[in-house]
Order: sequence, then structure tokens, then C-alpha cells
Amino acid sequence: MLIFRVRVDLFKGITQSQKQEILKIQAFQRDEAETLREKERKREKDWALQEAANNRKLTLLDRERERRKKEIAIQIRQENQEKAVGDKKRQDYINKVLYTNQPTQAYFSQFNTTSR
Repeated sequence: MLIFRVRVDLFKGITQSQKQEILKIQAFQRDEAETLREKERKREKDWALQEAANNRKLTLLDRERERRKKEIAIQIRQENQEKAVGDKKRQDYINKVLYTNQPTQAYFSQFNTTSR
């Protein structure tokens, strides 16, 4: 639909058919603008839904990471306790079984006896 520019200095008025044509074009433009606004609203709604879904996933991932962190901390604590028990047993074995003989004066007197 083409509308040609009207020279204002020669303009005497507008005919009824021109008025109808203008009204029809304006109605078409209003409908087109409303369609664009509706598409924009739908796009914004879709983005909001996607963002909410992403936030939920992120929250679940954070919870999972925290849960794993706690499990790893518990496992490390248990391993450290087991190591501590093993170290204590080894130290007790060394002190009570392996090194039971107390050194006597004869042991110490053998050192520093030569001029070498």
C-alpha cells in the first residue's frame, strides 16, 4: 500500500476513500505493533523460564558439590584416624618390643676410648 506525499500548498481536503485507506493502514500498523509486543513478551517469558531453570540447576549442583565436599572431609578424617591408630601401634611396638634393652654403662664406656 503506497501513499504518496500530498503537497500541502495544493491540499484542499481529503476524500472519504483516502480517510478509509489511512484508517486501514493505521489499524494494520496497530496490529503489527501488537504482534511485535506479544512476541517480545513471549521471548521475555521464555528467557525468564530459562533463567529460573538454570538457577535451579545451579542450586542443585552447589548442593551436590557441598555434599561431596562433606563426604570427602569425613573420609579424610577417618583415614587420618586410622593412620593415627597405626602410628600409635607402630610407636608402641618400637618402644615396648623393639627397644626393650636399656643401655648400660659398659655400652657408653666403649666410645671415645681411642685417639683417632
